[in-house]
Amino acid sequence: MTSIDIPSTTAHPLAGLVGGAGIALSSSLLLYASGRVFGVSGFLHRTVSPQSLNSSPTTTKVLAQSRNRLGDAFALLGLGIGGWFIGRSSSGSATLALSGHTLVGTVAAGLLSGIGSKLAGGCTSGHMLSGVSRLSRRSIVATGILGLSSSLVVQFNQGSLPVVVGHAWVLNRFEKYLATSILIVLSGSVALLKVSQIRPLRNNTRYLSAVYVLVHLLSGIGFGISLGLSGVVSATRVQGFLVTPFRHPELFDSTLGFFGLGAIPLASGLYHLAVKLRNESQRAEKTTQATPANDNQAVYNERDPLFTSDSSSSCSVPYLASKDTWPARGGEIDRRLVLGSILFGAGWGLRGICPGPAVVNLGTSLYGVFTSGRLLDSSYWTVWLLAFLAGGKIVPK
Repeated sequence: MTSIDIPSTTAHPLAGLVGGAGIALSSSLLLYASGRVFGVSGFLHRTVSPQSLNSSPTTTKVLAQSRNRLGDAFALLGLGIGGWFIGRSSSGSATLALSGHTLVGTVAAGLLSGIGSKLAGGCTSGHMLSGVSRLSRRSIVATGILGLSSSLVVQFNQGSLPVVVGHAWVLNRFEKYLATSILIVLSGSVALLKVSQIRPLRNNTRYLSAVYVLVHLLSGIGFGISLGLSGVVSATRVQGFLVTPFRHPELFDSTLGFFGLGAIPLASGLYHLAVKLRNESQRAEKTTQATPANDNQAVYNERDPLFTSDSSSSCSVPYLASKDTWPARGGEIDRRLVLGSILFGAGWGLRGICPGPAVVNLGTSLYGVFTSGRLLDSSYWTVWLLAFLAGGKIVPK
């Protein structure tokens, strides 16, 4: 009698929890510094298709757009570097097995995710993490729809998901190393922001411009390593969560649930703290003299969006952007949002991958290419990302 080998795995709830906290801290770093949401699909779409300005753009808007586009590119670079670091730290063993992933399925998943994220104006990082933590009704609706859509797709596309045979409630040596690396990256980023608030440097536009871009890079690195620690880069682990414990409890992987538990409450608390600091800064500004200290500062405040209106304050949020740069909490719940969330969820469920993990996995697989010549993994993530970008191009503005 021939025995059948059934694939098995172990859930890593504590790694998911700690990785989720790293995600929250990394995205909050970008929010505090630039007033921007860490939305990977937005970074990708804007990098290849920059937003057009109105017929009479001001100098400030042009400067802000070019700097934000550069920030988008460096945030994506940071994600890739985070993936490379994961591959190097694991000696290449972190490269994921992709057996059973056909070219047609990969292209279909990328296209659906690209079209959906462009229609819905966000993905799992923009809506599920940043939007829900801000209590945005639009993002809460989008998260519910894409979660239901992805779960339904997984029910009919389980493939050969592994059986969960246990739970690792203690971080292993590799996970501890990644967690420590995240703390080092984020601590360095906070120190950099604090130094940028020293009075002589607050009026140095070149220095602040460099810090603005560097914060995007460091935030991306922290975000990428956190994705690797939490296991969200594993397609089978994501699909194991989306399969839900009701129909196939033996396949259910709780890691992603603990990831959300570690990410969303902390991100929400940090967001509301930022709102409080921002409001206090604006109230303090109204009580101070509105006239700039000197003519040079007046010119910079008018032309360069890096300067906050209250340059005398060392705790104004965002630190490196205009006070008007802040994510909107509202937004219309329309057909584009609903349709986009359905399509994105379908693409996510089909392959268990969304934009952030795809970029991180590309970085990890490129390490494998340079060390052992394995081209298959990197070609998979490249095809997925190209299909994602092509899907975004299809959607009319």
